[in-house]
Amino acid sequence: MMGQLKISANEAMIDIACNDPDNGNFAYVAEQIQIGDQFIELEARRRAPRFVELDGAIRLAGKSWPITGSKGWIGNWCWNGYWMKIPTIVEFLCWLHKRKLFDLTCGEERIFNIWRLDVPLDRAFLDRMLGKPSTWGRL
Repeated sequence: MMGQLKISANEAMIDIACNDPDNGNFAYVAEQIQIGDQFIELEARRRAPRFVELDGAIRLAGKSWPITGSKGWIGNWCWNGYWMKIPTIVEFLCWLHKRKLFDLTCGEERIFNIWRLDVPLDRAFLDRMLGKPSTWGRL
């Protein structure tokens, strides 16, 4: 089920709305990004950035990120899931915040408040949050 936290000791699944809502085909854009059940939900600010699946990685807005696995149609055919190591997720979120590609529409209160500030995200804080599945919502 989309939104359910999928975490192991050092990695978690990020859900990305990257498929056409009319037919489920890969659309090459990332409309939304979600981690856990309301831990963080992001929606593209303007035009959804370009998104590509690579062998062992994904590329969003020109930057590649290593993944350890993937699964199509998470929850419904609009979403795909991508496993990333926790340190990669921390860097991914910091990069997304800095680039201002996505608005945070829903999230854990501390993450939500920090995302709205025009300051860099605290990597140590994110690492602590991501290391505690209880902060990710319903398991």
